[in-house]
Amino acid sequence: MPYNDLRAFIDRLEKEGELVRVRAEVDSDLEVGAIMRNVFDKRGKAILFENVKGHRMPLICGAMDTFKRYALGVDCAPHPREILKKNVEAVRKPIPPTMIEKAPCQEVVLTGDEVDLNGFPSLRKTKGGFIQRTCAKTANLTRRSPWQCQTSR
Repeated sequence: MPYNDLRAFIDRLEKEGELVRVRAEVDSDLEVGAIMRNVFDKRGKAILFENVKGHRMPLICGAMDTFKRYALGVDCAPHPREILKKNVEAVRKPIPPTMIEKAPCQEVVLTGDEVDLNGFPSLRKTKGGFIQRTCAKTANLTRRSPWQCQTSR
């Protein structure tokens, strides 16, 4: 595995010139979505919003939006075939889970009434409401082609 955590991947994106840090306060209510729509339309860099209004944690957008960044994330050549091959390999040979007592991802643990998904910065692209977004990749066999890769966000 090329990275131990998201921070290491963000550092790599920055070293490769694939990340822009925005330190100014931004509002996740339409502003971040408008910024990212413009960035995506221009095939721009990943953006790390470090100061999201009303939130304690930063928000990263576009981290795997290009073949180069996706390849950096999965540690392969930045070509669609290589990325697909890496995904198929991961599906065929998943990494077995390792149970541990304490990890950096457990620095803040919320339970019961403390849990509030609104505490995570999420963007609103339209007046329709907030969107909690993640990125998932799937590779499927199809009748028309040997493999089809899909990004779901």
